Amino acid sequence: MGPRQLIFAAITGIVGGTFFLAARANGALSVNLGGISPSSSFTQYSYAIDLAPVSDEIVSGDFFHIYDFAGYVSGSLLAPSGWTGSVSLVNPPPAGIALLHGDDPTLENLTFTYTGSTPIIAGSSGLEIGSFAATSTISGSNTTLKDFAASITNAEAFNGVNGTKFVSEGGVSVPAPEPASLSLIAVATPALLIRRRAI
Repeated sequence: MGPRQLIFAAITGIVGGTFFLAARANGALSVNLGGISPSSSFTQYSYAIDLAPVSDEIVSGDFFHIYDFAGYVSGSLLAPSGWTGSVSLVNPPPAGIALLHGDDPTLENLTFTYTGSTPIIAGSSGLEIGSFAATSTISGSNTTLKDFAASITNAEAFNGVNGTKFVSEGGVSVPAPEPASLSLIAVATPALLIRRRAI
C-alpha cells in the first residue's frame, strides 16, 4: 500500500469512526402509546418507553414527563417496579428542551421517575419498558399529540464516562376532548421530532 492509499485509509477510518459515534449519539429515549382499553366507566392509556441501543442508560433519579393528559382520574397512575409516578399541572422541561405543544396549566402532566438501585442499560439491541399507565374520563376515540420530555443517563459503554445526562423530547398521543376526525390523525402520527442533546 502506497503513501496515498495509507492516507486515504487513515482518513476513511477517522471519518467512519466519527460517523459511528454520531449515529450512536443520535439515539434518544422515546415514549409511545402502547394501548387503550376500557377501565370501569373510564379509559386506561398504557405507555412504553424505548431506549436507544448502546448509548442509553437509566439510573435512579432519571425521569420522563407526559404533558397534558386530559381527564386524568385521581389515583389511577401505574408504574412498573422500580419506578414512581406523580401528577402535577406544571412541569418545566429539562434544561435545553423547548416543548413543541406547550404545557397547559389546566391539564395534568404525568411524571415517571426511576427509583431503583440497579441501572437499566439498553444494551446493543436497545430496550423497551412498558406498564406505564393512567386512566382518563375521556374516551379512547379522542386523542391528540402532545409532548413528552425526558432526562436520562449516557451509558458508560458509549463515552467511557458514566453519568453524563442527555435530554430528549418528542410527541406522544394523550386523551383530549377533540373531534374524532382529529383524534384519528393523532393516533396515527408517530413520535415526530425526537430531539436529544447533552447537558
